[in-house]
Parts: sequence; C-alpha cells; structure tokens
Amino acid sequence: MSELRDKLNQLFKLQMIDNEILENMRHLKRLEAEDSQTHKQYLDLKDLHEKLHKEIQPIVDRAEEIKAENMKHTEKKKDCEDRLFNGDTDPRDLQYLQKEREQYINLIKKNEDELVRLMVKVDSVNIKKMEIEEKLSELEPQYKQEMGARDATRQELNQRVEELKQERKAFNEFKDKSLLALYQKLQRENDGVALATLNDGVCEGCFVEVSKSTLMRIEEDEGIVRCPHCSRILIVPERAHIES
Repeated sequence: MSELRDKLNQLFKLQMIDNEILENMRHLKRLEAEDSQTHKQYLDLKDLHEKLHKEIQPIVDRAEEIKAENMKHTEKKKDCEDRLFNGDTDPRDLQYLQKEREQYINLIKKNEDELVRLMVKVDSVNIKKMEIEEKLSELEPQYKQEMGARDATRQELNQRVEELKQERKAFNEFKDKSLLALYQKLQRENDGVALATLNDGVCEGCFVEVSKSTLMRIEEDEGIVRCPHCSRILIVPERAHIES
C-alpha cells in the first residue's frame, strides 16, 4: 500500500469517528428539544400548581393580618366593656365608651366578613390545587419512566462521545498537515463527508458517476483525486477498508 493510500485510509477512519461524534451530538440536541405529550402536560401542571400557590399566599397573608387586627379590636372592646360595667366609671364617659365599643364591634364584624370572603377564595384555590395534584399523581409514573429513559440515553451518548474523542487523539500526530487541512476544509463544506467512496464508478458523496479517466487516475495512484462534481476526495472501497 502506498503512503498516500495509507494516509487516506487514516483520514477515512478519522472521518468515521468525526461523523459519529457529530451524529451523537445532533442526537443529544434533538433529545433536549424533544417534548413528549406527557412531559409537556406534567410540566404545565407543575407550573399551574406553582402559580396557584403564589396566588393563594397573599390571600393567606391578608387573612392572618385580619386575625391579628381582630385580636387587638377584641381586646380594646373588652377594655371598653370592663370600664362600662365596673360601676366606677364617670357617668360622663359612659356615652363615649358605648360609642367606642360599637366601633370595635363594627370593625370586628367587617373583618370577619372579609375573612369569610378570603377563606372562600382560599378554599376555591385549594380545590384546584388538589385536582392538579391528583392529575400529577396519575402522570408521575409515566413521566418518571420517560425521564429515566431520556437520562439513560443521554448518558450513553455522552459516554460514547467521550470514547470517540479519546480515539480521535490518535490522529493528533497526523504528519501531513496540508492533507489534514484539506480534509477539515472539505468536511466543513460537505456536512462532515470529506472523503467519498466509489461504488460501481459512482461517487457516494454526490451520487454522480465519475469518468473513466478519473477512475484510472485513482487506480494508478496519481495523487489525490477529487470528485469533479462535489470536490470530495475519492477513495475506492478496498482502500477505505479499515482493519480492526
């Protein structure tokens, strides 16, 4: 085997490694972009549950404020009542105390009415949350199964990419830098396929038949022969064979 054939065989093996890395990376990208119906529905329900939780919190906080206010109003009302009915209060203050007591009674009643309205809202939101939690519970087994399968595939792909990168390091010492540069240029221009095999005189890169003179140049080892149609480096199948 000539030195050029050996170099082309090495580059063909490098191309197979590069293309497998590229395909695995594309698969990983597609995997991240995939969104099954179960996955989408589960995430939408989780998002809605979180929104309801945020929606209910200010209502709960306001209810707690009202309860605290009513505790103070109740204490002040009791203080008025104690002074009204203890027999030692100046009669001139009785009318004022009676009005003050009625004010606290009205404030307490108003707060209690608002508290009831708030609790109705809380109950309504909690019912919605419970319905969502029930749906999430039903979806969770399938969701976890899908996520587990996706994670396993992701791990496999990443592991294979790392293995291929290790294999690729063997080509760091490729001595023909000009040929390597040509390979890299053609690889960028032709979606990762810089070297194309010939099958019955047809370029496997562009699927166009090459001339007999082109075939003869390859057979006679007349240097690097490129497809006149797609510009890829041509290599015959037996020369593309990579021994294990």
